[in-house]
Amino acid sequence: MNDVEKIPQRVELALVDVIEKLQKHLADPEANYPRDLINQIVEQRENVTDKLLALVDNFCKSSIRDMTDAQWMEGIVAFFILSKFREKRAFKYVVRLFEIPHETIEFALGDIAISHVPEFLASTFNGDWETLYLLATNYHLEEYMRSGIIDIYVLFYKYNLLSREQILKIFSDLFVDLYDDYSLVPSMLISGCCDIHATELSEQIEKYFANDIVQLDFINRENVQEYFSRSRDEELKKLQESTVFDYIDDLEKEMSWLFRSDD
Repeated sequence: MNDVEKIPQRVELALVDVIEKLQKHLADPEANYPRDLINQIVEQRENVTDKLLALVDNFCKSSIRDMTDAQWMEGIVAFFILSKFREKRAFKYVVRLFEIPHETIEFALGDIAISHVPEFLASTFNGDWETLYLLATNYHLEEYMRSGIIDIYVLFYKYNLLSREQILKIFSDLFVDLYDDYSLVPSMLISGCCDIHATELSEQIEKYFANDIVQLDFINRENVQEYFSRSRDEELKKLQESTVFDYIDDLEKEMSWLFRSDD
């Protein structure tokens, strides 16, 4: 009986050890991508998730100035893995990444901010539509990350998490709330309208162009007309086939660039 009782503890220690091995690996600045270790962690998802959440919690609580390179890597890699897991409990921590002051964001996250944090947000989304909308409309946050939220709405439409009526309502509201926004986000909103073939919002789109709100080097009237000249079914098929913005899935593809190359 005693031997049987000890088995779960031994298993738990072995699983925790996988995360400890990852931490030791990430402490080496010359480390390559730990393919086998990451695969083991993915296989043991149910048992390692709480440990990974503890890593991102520590990342968000720590001062960027005092954080070591190893601690930074631990947090970022944990965000990637939790996104792969579609772990909704991680959503609140990704929101905290979004809320890093824009003056600090490049130092804190580097290229991760624009290239992956919106994907983290989509991949861990917990159904908190209000927070998602507030992030998109908060003028004080980093504009490219906020622009990524438009992509998230389009992604949710692509995978039927949003009906056409719902996304049109959200975009219509955004046209009102972003009217005095001088960032890239209003232009990204129009790009999102093109992605979903939102001809129903043509009047609001034209108002933005007429009032010089749109960054014409990003998108112009001719671009919109070209998109809207095609059929809705054609554009939906194109959207469904696109992989430009999606959930985090292939971890090696997404984060191997963080490590020393094997070449």
